[in-house]
Amino acid sequence: MSIRIQVFFDRGCKESTRNKTQIILSRVFKNVSFSFSIDDLLDKYSYDEVRGQYDAVAILDKLSKKTIYLFLGIVNKDIFVDALNFVFGVAYVGKGAVISTFRLRYNADESLFFVRLEKTIKHELGHVFGLSHCNNDCVMRFANSLYELDLKPINYCDKCYNYLKQVNVV
Repeated sequence: MSIRIQVFFDRGCKESTRNKTQIILSRVFKNVSFSFSIDDLLDKYSYDEVRGQYDAVAILDKLSKKTIYLFLGIVNKDIFVDALNFVFGVAYVGKGAVISTFRLRYNADESLFFVRLEKTIKHELGHVFGLSHCNNDCVMRFANSLYELDLKPINYCDKCYNYLKQVNVV
């Protein structure tokens, strides 16, 4: 395994979220090695007082300075990018991603929350590995609401999965 991802959990993430994330990653991305740590990912520099949310790009930039490896950051606070009211996650191709569990918990029992978490992890890491949004029945389909997130499938379509096989991550 030559691909390595450093996974950073913000201190506010629940232990069940950390455990489920580890299971998802090891099950889905079989050709990737992962290391895990708990850290302070949120700070006053990434917080926008007017919006009451954290700037996902600022978090990504902070994480990119913490490791030489690809990375995944998981936070439990609401995040945004400038053009959108909120995001479930955001990624830099070939670099890393950050996801938020904040909205994934809305009106969700643990089972639904974990399905949403898996979809979001797969989606954002798909971007990290070079996938774009997909119009097929695919986890890479864009979702701008929980309704859209819940409707899309949990798996990659054949086209996206074959690409991930080519880049040797699944």
